[in-house]
Amino acid sequence: MKYIPIRNWDKWQSYRKDRPPPPWIKIHRRMMLNPDWVMLTDAQRGQLVAMWMLAADRDGVIPSDPKLIQRMCAMTNCPDLEVFAAAGFITIDANLTPTRRQSDAPEAEAEAEAEAEAEAEADRAVKTTAACRALLGFDEFWKAYPNKVGKGAARTAWKKIKPDAELRARILDAVRQQPKSKRWQDGFIPNPATWLNEERWDDEIETPPPTPNGINWADH
Repeated sequence: MKYIPIRNWDKWQSYRKDRPPPPWIKIHRRMMLNPDWVMLTDAQRGQLVAMWMLAADRDGVIPSDPKLIQRMCAMTNCPDLEVFAAAGFITIDANLTPTRRQSDAPEAEAEAEAEAEAEAEADRAVKTTAACRALLGFDEFWKAYPNKVGKGAARTAWKKIKPDAELRARILDAVRQQPKSKRWQDGFIPNPATWLNEERWDDEIETPPPTPNGINWADH
């Protein structure tokens, strides 16, 4: 696998060579005044920061394959490396291998090992991102749901549904409205996992009949 360097990495990051790379990178405030940074789109600036974080584990270099970078950084779109090279943030014509990943193995074997490691890391990043997205909104649902039992089963049901933004809004609205129903007021509140598995957010709300004085306490 071939690598390309981040320009001026040692100048701006200045990691100590006798220590492992720290779990952070530096982004200087003066970057806001850098015309090359300003000319990038918001999405490109986000991609650049992601590539910097990727380089932090590789002595300031990143893979030369844009599709692999996209996977490893969990990007929505494939980065245009030519744009970042033209802006002076990467050097696209250099083919480097990180010094910390070199070994005494033959070159072909070392490249195959590095590529396999990068692929495995990319797969882990994709799986972690997917898992986080699958649980998006669950904490808010759990906080709103009145019958807090079986959280693990409820979490599993939520991951199975994988609700998008529109469905999450419907679910949360139903949790806020269904306490007005006669069944919920009578104490028949399903376990949260059951409620999710049976798609009970679509249940019609049957409100209690008015009391003799004409007041429906469900509205209060």
